[in-house]
Amino acid sequence: MVLDRDALYYPYIHIRDANWLKATLLSFPQVRRIVPDAYDLTDRPDVLPFVDVIGARGEPLLAVEPAYGPAAEQAQQRLLKRLGDAAPDVLAGFTCAATAKAFANLQAFQLHAGKMGPLLGFLEARQLAWPARAMYGNSADWYALHPRLGELVMSVVAAAIAKEKQLDIVTSSGHVHHALAHLDENALIASLFDEPAAVVPADAPLAEMADELCQVVMLTTFDLAQLSAQQIGVLQREGKDLRSFKAEIAKLAATIPDIADPAERQKRLTAAAREVVAAWDKHQRALPRFALDALVAVSKWKVPEVLAAGLAGATSAIPLAASAGLIIGLGVYAGVDAWRGYKDKAGSPYQYLSKIQKAGAVLAPKPVLAAR
Repeated sequence: MVLDRDALYYPYIHIRDANWLKATLLSFPQVRRIVPDAYDLTDRPDVLPFVDVIGARGEPLLAVEPAYGPAAEQAQQRLLKRLGDAAPDVLAGFTCAATAKAFANLQAFQLHAGKMGPLLGFLEARQLAWPARAMYGNSADWYALHPRLGELVMSVVAAAIAKEKQLDIVTSSGHVHHALAHLDENALIASLFDEPAAVVPADAPLAEMADELCQVVMLTTFDLAQLSAQQIGVLQREGKDLRSFKAEIAKLAATIPDIADPAERQKRLTAAAREVVAAWDKHQRALPRFALDALVAVSKWKVPEVLAAGLAGATSAIPLAASAGLIIGLGVYAGVDAWRGYKDKAGSPYQYLSKIQKAGAVLAPKPVLAAR
């Protein structure tokens, strides 16, 4: 079963690639980004329209998800306890001094104070977070962290929000994606300490795999530069088309193993996306044949011999008219039945891709895959 879930954007606040956003909005009813309280958004001009255009359920295509709530706070409290219990030498590799040695850019990973809640005091006291030059807004609100630690904090917050709100995390991060796909907080924390994680289920939820495959299809199949927010809004408001498409490709998604290695996972998803596009192409090429078959079926329809005999033997106007009327009725029924068969074939779930193309998307001459 596929789920009608929205996407939670991770790990950034601002959308960095408008075409990536378009592909994601063709795969999910809505994209939400985690925004701290009282934070002033400064979106790029090509992203701004998505904040205003209404999509599915009468809500904006690009929406805000508060960074701090009960689920996020509880998750940070659990992480705080785990960090507090760790031996000092374990955390020594993530301090400001250690980060300066390991990375040329001490500001490599910046995190807004509003996303760290109860963790911030502990991190500052242990020199695990330090004031950073702000990318956006007030510099006093931004802190730099070792990239692995910063990613962990952001991942724990995102996983908690996604689990609470039943969202699917869409991320450009590779090595934490497997744990994020399962919303596995213990596995995320274990990744920081290079510990073996508790065994996660052998297979990712089918809904997650279908969502992921759908997004890869959009990213690899189309050049979306000319597709506007308004056009995507129209497609979104016809939500049944996306649901039907996901239900169809879920059959293929169910055959993809839950691979932890990000490169191998991407390789399998991309191969599956090519199969989806091949099925769409086959469907498109077959449609004219379906239409012709419908016309031929009607043109070759013959009056059953028994009715013909009835007509030939009619001796009065009444039975003659009755027989003729019945034949006309059956003839109309044959035409309607043939047309209904064509319409059923034309209503394939793959028509969702045809609608996207008709709206203005251009087939990509070669894969334009962006990181998920």
